[in-house]
Amino acid sequence: MMSAGQSPRESRTLNQVVGPPSPTFSYGGGRGGAEAAPARRITPGINLRRVLRVGSWNVLSLSDDHRLPLLSGELSRLRVDIVGLSETRRPDSGETSSGGYTYYWSGMSNGHRVRGVAIGISSKLQPSVVEVTPGDERIMRVRMKHTLGFMSLVAVYAPTEMRKTEEKEMFYAKLDSVLDQCPPRDTLIVLGDFNATTGTVRDSYELCVGPYGSGTRNTNSSLLLNFARSRRLRIAGSWYQRPELHRWTWYSNAGGVAKEIDHILVSTRWRILQNCKVYRSAEFFGTDHRLVVATLKLHVKSRRISRGNHTVFHLEKLKDLTCAHEYEVAVSNRFDVLGALGDPVELWDTFKRETLQAAKD
Repeated sequence: MMSAGQSPRESRTLNQVVGPPSPTFSYGGGRGGAEAAPARRITPGINLRRVLRVGSWNVLSLSDDHRLPLLSGELSRLRVDIVGLSETRRPDSGETSSGGYTYYWSGMSNGHRVRGVAIGISSKLQPSVVEVTPGDERIMRVRMKHTLGFMSLVAVYAPTEMRKTEEKEMFYAKLDSVLDQCPPRDTLIVLGDFNATTGTVRDSYELCVGPYGSGTRNTNSSLLLNFARSRRLRIAGSWYQRPELHRWTWYSNAGGVAKEIDHILVSTRWRILQNCKVYRSAEFFGTDHRLVVATLKLHVKSRRISRGNHTVFHLEKLKDLTCAHEYEVAVSNRFDVLGALGDPVELWDTFKRETLQAAKD
């Protein structure tokens, strides 16, 4: 939970201290001043060469702590490492732990239990958290260290299609502002309930939308696609073919409408997106949304020298004076052609080719 003197909207940063002192969470100077609390030691970070499972789930409500064990149990059962949660309905901001997960949340500053977002992180990865930045009841950010740099995870809950255009545009303007604060080399992952389908037409959006988009495009869709394109983010679910039954993330209990509106957006800076799946088996009280999980893993291709055409030269044979003399004569005879060449590039290529050929013979 929050320490005394901590402002609900202040960023908490985990700074590594050189020397004996342990790392600390430092609370930026604001209304409550600065205060330090003990924290876990920073690990080398998330290993992106191993599978990382990142999820997005609208849970409809996480206002009561007694719901946390069930949520943690479902995430653990499905091996989810990190999850972005929407409609948590927890006021202000803070953190709590339950069932092997730490949850950071951001909600209404006036105490109202509406909307709200959170990011849950498994206990094995929690030491990699270096910064937690609550935003408002629709946006928050957590920054984590990985073995090749840093990762900024942004949880969102976008306005529904029924909200006014001004509110939607204000949301994306705020989201852009939050991403502007991320260091440019961070790996970006934006996840949550966007209340928008991608549509199936990819024209002008080939970078961010794959060949398996869904739904009919509307105002919310255009706002989502323009945002993803401007930030060079891939909408994970649109890149993998799945049966319709395994694609929808939201079902309307009233009208029987089904849509894919919960998304995970992944940076194209690294080719880490490996798969995206909707889990119908995930259950959490009365939510009408399904858990979406993207599998991330970095594949680094090593440049190996092919040994098939590799020529081995036995230089020790040149210690034999007879062999050395024969090689000298062979090279001299082959160099006769060099006098007729004027182009430096052709001269070098010929010199190299004839020298190597003489050694082979």
